Amino acid sequence: MPLGTGNNVDELNRMSPAASHAQLGTLANELLTGWNYLVARLNSVVLSKAGLVIKAGSSAIVKAGSAFAAVVNGTIVRKAANTDMAALAGTLANANSAAWAFYVDAAGTLTTSAKTANAATHAAAIALLPTTPLDRALIGFIVVDNATGSNFVGGTTPLDTGSLTVTYYDSSGIPPGLTGNGIAALRDINSR
Repeated sequence: MPLGTGNNVDELNRMSPAASHAQLGTLANELLTGWNYLVARLNSVVLSKAGLVIKAGSSAIVKAGSAFAAVVNGTIVRKAANTDMAALAGTLANANSAAWAFYVDAAGTLTTSAKTANAATHAAAIALLPTTPLDRALIGFIVVDNATGSNFVGGTTPLDTGSLTVTYYDSSGIPPGLTGNGIAALRDINSR
């Protein structure tokens, strides 16, 4: 029977007075959960930077300026330079910032996250990025700071519009999220 089942955890917790006090079964289960999270995160990662850039002048599309590779759920995925990312969607109000993330799955399909909520600052938009799905690798993301005096419409408004600042961030190596729940859970367990 796997460790994570209630009966095994309770049994380990009652093995001895010391185990009962330390909640040995609970700690072992939390450790296993944290470990599984780390393995899942490391199983989907971009290996080389895509060099995200605007597709061309007056374009609303982001592309990979460089060829890149990823491992997604153990499958190696390669993409050529100049590959278009999936289109942006969503409307960003003037005097706000928002972010969109770009992903690749094991089949090589590219997807774009939903627009984050409108944020007052660039940093706040980054903080609102969603957690990368476990079945995808994060290629990178963009943050759009809109000072145009009108709405930015993803997939329609050119990314090089005046008074619009678009910052491109590439991902490679250790995936985001390793600073999240998995690492925090392991640190918490270690401190007990």
